Amino acid sequence: MIRPTPQQFVAMRADPEVFRRALLITMRGKLVPFKPDVWQADDFKVLDKIWKQVVGREALPSGLGGRAWLGRPRGHSKTTDQAMLVLWALLASKTLVRGIVAAAAKDQADLLRKCLLKIVMNNSWMSESISDDLKGRAGRKARETE
Repeated sequence: MIRPTPQQFVAMRADPEVFRRALLITMRGKLVPFKPDVWQADDFKVLDKIWKQVVGREALPSGLGGRAWLGRPRGHSKTTDQAMLVLWALLASKTLVRGIVAAAAKDQADLLRKCLLKIVMNNSWMSESISDDLKGRAGRKARETE
């Protein structure tokens, strides 16, 4: 997608599935539209509801709330799928989004940030909105002013 129309952008902000359908990803060195496998679509169905609650697009339920565990084998798109969800949250939220990436090692935690940047670079229509945040510039500015 070159640049979404205002109507497409509204639809993408409202629904992470619509957002993902607009994404180009790198597969075997080529940019291709993202098409989830059946097992990914099943995971997204559960995770989308939680992320809609996180960004205030749906009411939070009582009880367990927004909890999920994404357990997949190595090479089964855990980082990329998480990156897509995070990017959607950054675009869809009506308020400031802050998050923490926790991992056993710094290089593992940096995998998500690198994946986020790669998706943004593959989808230039996003770059104006969030690339500085992902590079850490906004975070440093915020800390400097506090």
